[in-house]
Amino acid sequence: MIFLNDLRREVLAGNSVEHPWELFRLANFPGRDHDEAVAELGQWAQDNGIEIEFGERQLRSLPVIYILFKER
Repeated sequence: MIFLNDLRREVLAGNSVEHPWELFRLANFPGRDHDEAVAELGQWAQDNGIEIEFGERQLRSLPVIYILFKER
């Protein structure tokens, strides 16, 4: 599990970080639906110079949404 402060340090150190979206959302934005979490995350990313991208991967034949964080 990765939290926003740890993520910020990692990305601003020059590393890209990828994490399953649902786990990230539940840990960092508990009680918020997808739209609320994405809006808050987008603002946080903009404020911290971080770019985010969403993608989908297959994990044991199931689609999993991932989020990629990298420095702008």
